[in-house]
Amino acid sequence: MDDPVLLGAVIAAISAVVAGAVAAVVQLVSGNRQRENELVVNAFSNLGGGSQKRTAGIATLKAVLGPARRLGMRRRSRYDDAVSSEFEAQLIYVLTNGKRRWAAHEVANMIAMGSWLFDVRRASPVGARRDILVAAMETYLSAPTGEEHVDPAAVRRLRHELRGWLTRLGVDPTAQDPLPPT
Repeated sequence: MDDPVLLGAVIAAISAVVAGAVAAVVQLVSGNRQRENELVVNAFSNLGGGSQKRTAGIATLKAVLGPARRLGMRRRSRYDDAVSSEFEAQLIYVLTNGKRRWAAHEVANMIAMGSWLFDVRRASPVGARRDILVAAMETYLSAPTGEEHVDPAAVRRLRHELRGWLTRLGVDPTAQDPLPPT
């Protein structure tokens, strides 16, 4: 191309296409991030609203952030620390005060939250939060099951998981558990 006007027009056209593509990608990423932010905020608002809302919040977080995988193969999200902190608090609450903590659906919620904590966060909770979480797990293990809404198989499964999580935290799970391992 010897014609400088034609060459300038081609360069301008290419620049316009590249700029348009970059703008489209930025808008798409920005839109996706905004939707992700909204879903995460909505999920957090559901976590404290009873077992059905908690289930919806956990499912939303799993869908948005991806499943937790063993060996840390899941990419860390900018929300992981906040989710871990909230799941610790929810797990402590449900283990010690949840009205239906013996029911299968709430047991499933506790297993999902605990699995997130111990799969994503290979480094265990530390400090006072760790001690409170350990105490909550030990309380659940040593407590007799409630009379209403008890699912014995689900409770056995959760107690098995709790023993594993306590072991990961460096605590002997049999010290507080009057029930034999399942």
